[in-house]
Amino acid sequence: MTTATTPTETPVAPIHAQPSSRDNPEILKLLKVMRSYSASDLHIKHNRRPIFRIHGVPLSQDKLPVLQHEQIRRLFQEVTPPAKWEKFEREGTSEFSLEIAQFGRFRTNIFMQRGVMSAAIRRISDAIPDLDSLNLPEGVKKIVDLGEGLVLVAGVTGSGKTTTLASIMEIINKTQREHIITFEDPIEYVYEDKLSFVNQREVGSDLESFGAAIRYVLRQDPDVILIGELRDIETFEVALTAAETGHLVFATIHASTATSVISRLLDLYPTERHNMLRGLLSTHLKAILCQRLLKGCREDVPRVPACELMLSNGSIQEAIQKGEDGKILELIKLARDDGMIDFNTSLHDLVRKGLITQKMALAYSPNREALKMVLRGITTNTA
Repeated sequence: MTTATTPTETPVAPIHAQPSSRDNPEILKLLKVMRSYSASDLHIKHNRRPIFRIHGVPLSQDKLPVLQHEQIRRLFQEVTPPAKWEKFEREGTSEFSLEIAQFGRFRTNIFMQRGVMSAAIRRISDAIPDLDSLNLPEGVKKIVDLGEGLVLVAGVTGSGKTTTLASIMEIINKTQREHIITFEDPIEYVYEDKLSFVNQREVGSDLESFGAAIRYVLRQDPDVILIGELRDIETFEVALTAAETGHLVFATIHASTATSVISRLLDLYPTERHNMLRGLLSTHLKAILCQRLLKGCREDVPRVPACELMLSNGSIQEAIQKGEDGKILELIKLARDDGMIDFNTSLHDLVRKGLITQKMALAYSPNREALKMVLRGITTNTA
């Protein structure tokens, strides 16, 4: 683990084992250091110094104290909502948003590992980023103009799914007269009503669970629905029903490619229901955006997403309906003029724009030999 140096001469205040007031929590001392580094994440682990992720690299700070299990428990017990702490005590993990005046919002995950407590804190930007600033493919803008249907943003944890969705939601908020409802765990970006008006509901404070709340969402007269994550069949079926009834529904899902998204959805159902589901998906699934967040090579762009974007068209619909998922990647490649893009083309574009190195592109390429040829200026049908 690399060790960071203190960015200022201000001494780091000691972190005590005893809890302080909720207006001035002990965790604030670490958040101040986090802010001084412009760190995206803070990790706290038993018998270790706090670790900050700076431009994608985990760094420890040798002037901060080593924290023990009981200290960590007290740090977080004073800032964790009671229902979320009860969940942590019961299940060994819990997640919540932490908002501190003048410091902003943080997505906080507390969990047990090897019998002791750890935590991961991610700083959430106060401002919702403009879609253009995220260096996403141009075709993503077409999603904003969809009037109805299901849009899925896929990727691993930390791949930028929430930020992408927030940017899309904010464009709708600014340009369309809609009622937007979000279901999040926890709420990260906070929207202000603009041309649209937005209701944001958080699991654990506004609602007990996704399933309990989403069952009634259509009674709340929404136009646009954002579901933080498709976690189970109940959540997915409500999302699909809303899309069927003329709503525009956004959700995230843990998957790496458009094809694997479809596989994950099919896995929710027994085999005898797959044909039924394929029919519904071919009609109502309008877009899948898959993201991988890579280290950038420019100081002003420390992280950049490589993407695969599938937009529904007649050929895509037919492939999904017939179970010919193996054709989807080729159909994406053939539809570049319609805004679609595959990962290799996205990686090539990022190299061409000077946003990532060739080494980084090749490391994450699903087809390295094809990408090597393209980077050499050779166009192939498999690029």
